[in-house]
Amino acid sequence: MNTTRRASRQGGSQQAPGTISVLGLGYLAAICCGVLMPVIDSTLVAVGMDTLVEAFGSDTITMQWVSTSYLLALTAAVPITNWALGRLDGKHLWMLCLALFVLTSACCAASPTAGLLIASRTLQGLAAGVIMPLTQTLPVMEARRRGVTKTAGIVASINLPIALGPVLGPPVGGLILNFGSWHWLFLVNIPLGIVALFLAGRFINAGNRQAEGGTERLDIAGLALISGGLVLVLLGLANIASQPASMLLDVAAPIAIGAALLALFCKRTLRRSADPLVDIRLFSHINQRASGSASFFFGICLYAAQFVLPLWWQQLRGASVFETGTYMMAQGVGVLVSRLFVTRVIERLGHRRTSVASFILLAATTAVFCLATTAPVPALLVLLFVRGIAQGTVNIPINSAIYVGLAPEQIPHATMLSRIMQQVGSSFGTALVAMTLQTVSIATGGTGGSSTLEGFTAAIGVLAAAALIGAVVACALPRSEDDVR
Repeated sequence: MNTTRRASRQGGSQQAPGTISVLGLGYLAAICCGVLMPVIDSTLVAVGMDTLVEAFGSDTITMQWVSTSYLLALTAAVPITNWALGRLDGKHLWMLCLALFVLTSACCAASPTAGLLIASRTLQGLAAGVIMPLTQTLPVMEARRRGVTKTAGIVASINLPIALGPVLGPPVGGLILNFGSWHWLFLVNIPLGIVALFLAGRFINAGNRQAEGGTERLDIAGLALISGGLVLVLLGLANIASQPASMLLDVAAPIAIGAALLALFCKRTLRRSADPLVDIRLFSHINQRASGSASFFFGICLYAAQFVLPLWWQQLRGASVFETGTYMMAQGVGVLVSRLFVTRVIERLGHRRTSVASFILLAATTAVFCLATTAPVPALLVLLFVRGIAQGTVNIPINSAIYVGLAPEQIPHATMLSRIMQQVGSSFGTALVAMTLQTVSIATGGTGGSSTLEGFTAAIGVLAAAALIGAVVACALPRSEDDVR
């Protein structure tokens, strides 16, 4: 670690090369095409939830498990990524997970019952849980192999498909449900997956397993502790917004048990001298600790907003589901536009100042929705566009800062920690915002199915406050990728 950090200081004068010149256009297309499947898939299923309820003759509570089981399985699979890299090299692990995602998509489309659909979605989530961290791990490791340590531009490029989800998901889902059956919500993954597999086979080089940081031995007890703990914590947080839900049995108990399992995992990992499943010891360094904490608050700002802002449009402004999806596209366009200049901004201002400024802008453009209930739609679309720019800008320095000063074998661990922190933050933030919206709305005359202006003001205020806290946390980020501490 120290050797790597000294080397990083000595190489601080290099200019960050372009992503295509480092990885190649084919490599970049292979990664982006592959991750586009799980990104769009989750949006499509959310858009088609009412259609699925009707198609299977089920109810909303049961069909919600189509999304919940996917999320829990995805989170549970993230910690296994590093071990899997020790069994297969990055290329073949990537292709295996892509193939599994395509196969389970076909199983979802062929499911005759809601139970089989939920089971297929669980397997699909396991594949996505490895795909998501590999999306960032593989390109960063490839760049390191080619002598490139400045990765902000690479992180910005490979996160582009994630930004496309909110833009493409609603209109694609609407077209599918308007002209086809619900089966195409899943079948659309198959041609995309075939293209991704072809590109991966053609352009991603097979690497050495040990050089990619994987371990040969699976820590089964550690996996049970961290995956079980994460699943229980996220399940408890998801149950906060469920109706009906027992705060003691459905919320407090799973969160408490999950937190205990995670504490045991941390204790076990700190006592082990070799082959940690997820190396939490990286958080002993301020750069990684600050980046992980910032990822937590970014998760709140990203996913809790996706929950509350569409409801704001529908319940306070009377927008239809289609209109809401169209309006929210303005934010996605802002995220896309931010990719045009975010690397130059980071090179000019540094990671710390870029993140802090973006978090503050995110807080400001979120808080305005507390006061803009009668504002004209064009002005609100501009506001969403600017919020999208802030959202797209803040994520890149956070995700690239976590690799500052790390040896190549530590990169998968850093990616997993960042992904886990963001996932927990997203669930925690969504639960907190949903609980605030529901509690304040009921206290001010609302009902279970209708929220009040006061409820939305309080919920959006919580979201804006999370962004401000994120700005404070981001003050501890490295100034640049040469700031090894």
